Amino acid sequence: MILSAKYFMPIIIILFVIIMTEIKFYDREAELKTLTSVSEPFLAVIYGRRRVGKTRLILEFCKNRKFIYLFVNPEKSSKMLLEEFSRQLREAMRLPSYVRPESWREFFELLSEYDGIVVFDEFQWFTRVDSSVPFELQRFWDTKEKRPSVIVCGSVVGLIKRLFEDYQSPLYGRADVRLEVKPLEVTTIIEWLKDLGVNCLEEQVKFYLIFGGVPYYYALIQKYSVKSIEDALKKLVFEEHAPLRDEVNGILRETFGKDYYTYSSILSAIAEGYCRVSEIANKVGLKPTSLSPYLKDLTELLDIIKPELPAGRKKGAFYTIKDYFTKFWFKYVYKNRSLLEYNWRKVYEKCIQTLNTYLGEAFELLAKEIVEKLAKENKLPFTPTSISKYYGKFPQGSFDIDIVAYNAKTKTALYMEVKWSEIDYSRAQNIVNTLAEKTAYVKIRPLKKYYGLVAKKILDKERLREEKIIAIDINDLKALPSFKNI
Repeated sequence: MILSAKYFMPIIIILFVIIMTEIKFYDREAELKTLTSVSEPFLAVIYGRRRVGKTRLILEFCKNRKFIYLFVNPEKSSKMLLEEFSRQLREAMRLPSYVRPESWREFFELLSEYDGIVVFDEFQWFTRVDSSVPFELQRFWDTKEKRPSVIVCGSVVGLIKRLFEDYQSPLYGRADVRLEVKPLEVTTIIEWLKDLGVNCLEEQVKFYLIFGGVPYYYALIQKYSVKSIEDALKKLVFEEHAPLRDEVNGILRETFGKDYYTYSSILSAIAEGYCRVSEIANKVGLKPTSLSPYLKDLTELLDIIKPELPAGRKKGAFYTIKDYFTKFWFKYVYKNRSLLEYNWRKVYEKCIQTLNTYLGEAFELLAKEIVEKLAKENKLPFTPTSISKYYGKFPQGSFDIDIVAYNAKTKTALYMEVKWSEIDYSRAQNIVNTLAEKTAYVKIRPLKKYYGLVAKKILDKERLREEKIIAIDINDLKALPSFKNI
């Protein structure tokens, strides 16, 4: 028997909650402190991409508190959701079975008598199921002196933000707390993997370069007892019933419905290196003018791509996939779907053979994260106003610089190359010299230049730093929270 989406989605949610509640709770102290510091009753909005740990955070906050959890399934009708939520509320309040709200207004009237915390998960789907519900929540919140605390949670970031931040929305200005739950930082993931018995730093970083900082993926890694990246990829991604085999496809299909294939094509193009609007449009067979709404949705609704401007430029934006696993999935799963169906081992073997090259691409994302963190903590020689990749041209052809950190006001720039390899002193000097040659063709003219590199391992790192070269390798991740000025 094949389950329809309306039955399948709640099962997925239940399994997700079961898996996550069995796992140690990592590094959400700041978010918990924010929630516990607000006096009740409050209206809190918690948002962030799927699998990032919003539900687990809420459950942790509600631990030892009375609460009711209501999941807004977009595959159900308004009437079905009203009946389901009314039944849950009736049972929570121990009311007789004849108490049956006939409308959402009556439901919220009854809800005002509940003396616990009310959680609406994936609240943004009311915009699809019944657009009157946000208005009823607004009326309830504005008119009831006696009311429970309400937590509204959503993973379609743009929609949930629009509901509470758009001036024309009925819920504008109503939230006492707005909390974005972001992926865990690499240092937290390293700690988590150590707890799982993965003690090699390079192996820990490999996990991060594929699965990013998404807690659910590490909960699966723990559940499947994998200790190596090869084993994780086989069991979680490539095997016939691997839990993440259809992960990204499912998210796109749920969010965009029948149009999901267009969004998939766009993400596939970006994953292959087609990063400018004209390049993406040409690759997917759309006019550049038709591409904008799709790029906006992927940027604002799902928050999985990001437009960046090269240093010193006001136009010429390029797009990058900011989510590690999405990038990996389109590189190896999406483009091999047909082969994967009848010979997953061949796709897996191909992935393992080319994995080191891919890790080099993904390492650029981590390197940028490291530089951004150092900049935020004032541990670079200056404070950059922008950090991005740079694409340019010189007489021999085109070139790129992996990281350009730039302060337009002070006209100071840091140019960095990123290498997923072991670099000795001599090679580091060659990299910096080549970098210096490239900067002559960069369309900014800084008064002060710094050079550096981020690599898997750098020999004679301190010697390079003495020469004012900013040298960072993965061993520095251990000291990131207290990293010295370099």
